[in-house]
Amino acid sequence: MSHNISKHRLKHDEFAEDMAKTINLFRRYSTEILAVLVGALIIVIGLFFVAQNRVKNEREANLLLGSAHAAMFSGEAQQSRQGYEDIIKRFGSTESAKEAMVYLGNLNFQTRNQEEALKDYQRAVKAKPKSYLLMSAAISGVAACYEQTGDMNKAAEEYLQIALRYPKQSYVSVQALLASGRCHRAAGNYSRAREVYQDIISKYPDDQNIPKAKAALAMLPPAG
Repeated sequence: MSHNISKHRLKHDEFAEDMAKTINLFRRYSTEILAVLVGALIIVIGLFFVAQNRVKNEREANLLLGSAHAAMFSGEAQQSRQGYEDIIKRFGSTESAKEAMVYLGNLNFQTRNQEEALKDYQRAVKAKPKSYLLMSAAISGVAACYEQTGDMNKAAEEYLQIALRYPKQSYVSVQALLASGRCHRAAGNYSRAREVYQDIISKYPDDQNIPKAKAALAMLPPAG
């Protein structure tokens, strides 16, 4: 009889040995392994319910936002204000709440309460809405508040932030740059205003607002 052991037999024996080690290891640390598995399951379940709750909150907040908007467009300023404040208080982390912050800022701005409006707009910026239009509106609101209080330098820089954030969104970028140039010109910063208008002309040559930029540039005092 041959005493040579085949490779297949060796592999089989090695596999059996590994299985035995694995079983012994599991028996030895079964409690710890089970605890880890249970913990992982709890995390997964928790994340699922958090996601479900987030969707539910967003849906409810969006419904309330629609009601607040309807009140505002109907001229019910106080009712819309209460609606926006309620959304922010109850659903502060939702996108609807971030939009409510901007509209609340608009209401305060319209009543010339620039101090409160500024707080609302800054809170919206800090909340980082996903929509570039909403973020642009929030930053523009901050800039408008500075502009209304006469701080043209701050206003110009805030408007410029929109263009820096969203250079590929030509509509919001050009509008923001025009506003930045206007504020620089009002502050007497003619060199900065010139740079801004030239940026519009060079970076957005096909934009419909190019004539405005060229006209504003021509109205500036000669350089030097």
